[in-house]
Amino acid sequence: MSKLQENIQKQMARLGLNAAQLAKKAKVSPPYLWRIIKGERDAEAIGFLKLQALAKALRISISELTGDPAYKDLEHLLAHASELDRKIFECVVDLPEDHHKRKTILDILGIVQEAEQKKASSSKKK
Repeated sequence: MSKLQENIQKQMARLGLNAAQLAKKAKVSPPYLWRIIKGERDAEAIGFLKLQALAKALRISISELTGDPAYKDLEHLLAHASELDRKIFECVVDLPEDHHKRKTILDILGIVQEAEQKKASSSKKK
């Protein structure tokens, strides 16, 4: 049993949740959650935002959920990031595999970030 499976089951028991309730709280489909619980999907195959939603629903950090301390650093960075940086991260972290869609999203994010930087610079000058 993986650390992810073990921690999900332990937290579900601690909180008195069944799989259907956890799926609803985490906003994932019950079949998707069952694949995780049964070990058919490991932490590396699950997108960051889904891990984040599961961790939040289970009231633990992603690093506690996965047993991977590397997530602790990432969560710390995100906790101290600007709102724009968090939004950009959320868009980029689970980018589609299709190259053209991914490039379009990254192009849009670059334009938005440039506009925000210009806006911040002009407001500092005033």
